[in-house]
Amino acid sequence: MPKVRRTKVLMISRALYDVLSALPKGTPMAYVFTRADGSPWEPHSVGRAFRMARPRPELSVHSIRHTAASWLAIAGVPLRTIAAILGHSQLAMTFRYAHLSPEAVSDAVDVIPEMEKGGVGTPRRHPDAGKTLAAEGLLPS
Repeated sequence: MPKVRRTKVLMISRALYDVLSALPKGTPMAYVFTRADGSPWEPHSVGRAFRMARPRPELSVHSIRHTAASWLAIAGVPLRTIAAILGHSQLAMTFRYAHLSPEAVSDAVDVIPEMEKGGVGTPRRHPDAGKTLAAEGLLPS
């Protein structure tokens, strides 16, 4: 439920679309999280299962949103695009979500002399592009 009284449309990846498309159709509600017998998990049970499975106690389901925004920022996706993906109307909120690794920040600064030498053009892709937080030891792989 959005915090504001506007319809919010959020984009999903092709991979997630494929998973959701494979769910049963023609029912009033096709549940994503189901028990072995097909009955739905109650929301509090899904949250409890996540809390039991998480590798670190400070992680929450909401942490996944922050991780996605951070991965996009590290990959060089513009903040306005990340804001659109997350459904933010204000860039200030996106700044709170898109955390960069210290390496990504230092690599970005290293682009400046390269641009100065080569003139104006498209900067090279960050070495951290595609690096996951798991590879950095911040999340389990």
